[in-house]
Amino acid sequence: MAFMIWMFIAVCFLLLGVYCFHAKKAVRFWANDEEAIVVKNIRAYNKAMGKLWTWAGIFFGLLELPFVLKQNSPLSIVSILGCLPWVIVVMLWGMRIEDKYRQ
Repeated sequence: MAFMIWMFIAVCFLLLGVYCFHAKKAVRFWANDEEAIVVKNIRAYNKAMGKLWTWAGIFFGLLELPFVLKQNSPLSIVSILGCLPWVIVVMLWGMRIEDKYRQ
């Protein structure tokens, strides 16, 4: 069951990446951000955000591999503890993209 939930979330991140690639307006990184971000090149910005979310989905999916081995495997702690650096890297990467393309 944990595998299915984890994989569903990874697929959601992948779909968000695909959405970013095809978006016409600049896609915001932060949730509930009221003001729209003004960027120099919307197409390049959305491509960078699409790459961010696509790679985030792939690595999030890889973090769930210990759940495939055995249900109560001691390696599942790797999945749980791996989420913290994953979130930090995604956040820093998103902030870097926003700084690079902001006008």
